[in-house]
Amino acid sequence: MSGGKAAAQAIHGALDTFRQSPPRIRESYLIDGHGPVVVLSAPDEAALRALYARALAEDLPCSLFIDENCRGVRSATVLGLGPLMRDDARLVTEELPLMK
Repeated sequence: MSGGKAAAQAIHGALDTFRQSPPRIRESYLIDGHGPVVVLSAPDEAALRALYARALAEDLPCSLFIDENCRGVRSATVLGLGPLMRDDARLVTEELPLMK
C-alpha cells in the first residue's frame, strides 16, 4: 500500500472509531485537546482481524475499516482504536511496531 493510501485508510479508521465512541468520550477528547495519534503496523489482514476481536472483547471503542480495491476485492485495511487511555490501547497494540 502506498503512503498516500495508508494515510487515507488511517483517517477512515480514526473517523469511524471517533464517530462510534460514546458522546462523553468524544466531548472529553475535543475539550482536553487532541491526544497522541499513533499508526502501527500489523503483519497481515488475519492479524488485523484478530486485534479487532481482542479490542471488542476488551470493550474498547474500535472499528475495522473494510476497503474495496479497483477490482472489487474487499479487505480489512485499518483497525481504528480510541479515543482511549494509553494503557487501554496497549491491551491490543503492545506487540505492534510503528508503521514505517
